[in-house]
Amino acid sequence: MSKELHLKILSSAKRPEIICALALSENIFSKNNFIVGDENEKLPDIYNIKKTHGIEVVQIERACDFKINRLWKLYEKYEGDYYKIKQECDSKYPNEYVLTEDNGKLVAFSTNEGAHRIDWMANTYYEEIYKKLTKLNNGNYSNISEKMDLCVSIIYRRKDVYDINLILYEYLKCLKNFTLGFDEIYIITSQKIFIIKPNQIHSITPIYWQNSIVDFEIRGNDYLHELEYNYNETIEKTNQLYDTQI
Repeated sequence: MSKELHLKILSSAKRPEIICALALSENIFSKNNFIVGDENEKLPDIYNIKKTHGIEVVQIERACDFKINRLWKLYEKYEGDYYKIKQECDSKYPNEYVLTEDNGKLVAFSTNEGAHRIDWMANTYYEEIYKKLTKLNNGNYSNISEKMDLCVSIIYRRKDVYDINLILYEYLKCLKNFTLGFDEIYIITSQKIFIIKPNQIHSITPIYWQNSIVDFEIRGNDYLHELEYNYNETIEKTNQLYDTQI
């Protein structure tokens, strides 16, 4: 147990779960002692010692998100040098990127997946959230006695509040198929933590343009809060915990 971080990391803990546990415990639940890792005792990924509060983690990313994040790291490593970046991409990741050069600098890049609609992640959000609601309603977290939350990680998507609202919309669509829902939802990006209280939503209506959802009309009071956190510090601590405490 780390007294400073108030976390106990089990051998079954995955890196995304540790990242989320650190972000939540240091910024929202500073006085709670959390355990991270599934003990196969009808418990979620994160829970407190008394087993009164649980948080299930779902990482909803697509391959291209990791690819984009990987290329940003190469850009930083080589300070934008197009030829060094291209050499490493050709060697390690052939045919995965389209790179644009100007005076020896990388000025633009994309993955080979091509363009997507703005709401292209909607089905993925729905499917992944549906799985977690199924587990909740099947009693997979039944050893948590009071409060059960969901934490969605979209750290590598580099998106803004639009994706937050899209996740909320897909969650509420899923919820219509179930009796039980999560008490709160935390959505973690590479800059912020969004705290959502779904029961405060009166209605959420998508706004369409050419068959794509481009915005939402949401009615509700005090349902959404956001706070910034130190992403780099969280990643550094995650690496330390993952390498030394497991």
